Amino acid sequence: KAIMTIYDGEEEKEQIVLSDYKTKEEMHVLMVEKGFQRKSDEEIAEMMAQKDKEAAEEAQRKHQEREERRRQQKERQMEQDQRRKEALLEEQKRKAREEYGDDGNDRNDEL
Repeated sequence: KAIMTIYDGEEEKEQIVLSDYKTKEEMHVLMVEKGFQRKSDEEIAEMMAQKDKEAAEEAQRKHQEREERRRQQKERQMEQDQRRKEALLEEQKRKAREEYGDDGNDRNDEL
């Protein structure tokens, strides 16, 4: 069943079974009785255009957020790669010092 629930603020005032109304005219009378006002075609078109605009803005915002997350992730990956390269280089230097007995002085200075 299609049920319309009418609220006054947070308080539920009434539930109406819409399928009990068989014609468009009966439904229209119900809506008028409940205080609803029919919108003009222009108002409906404006509302739809506004909703479309808001949806497009939301999609653009989400796209920008995704791109920013991707950029940050790429930046973090590059930083991790740089730290790994530095650690590998330090390890290679350490091994070279152990293998050749380097005391930390540059041997090229003696040449």
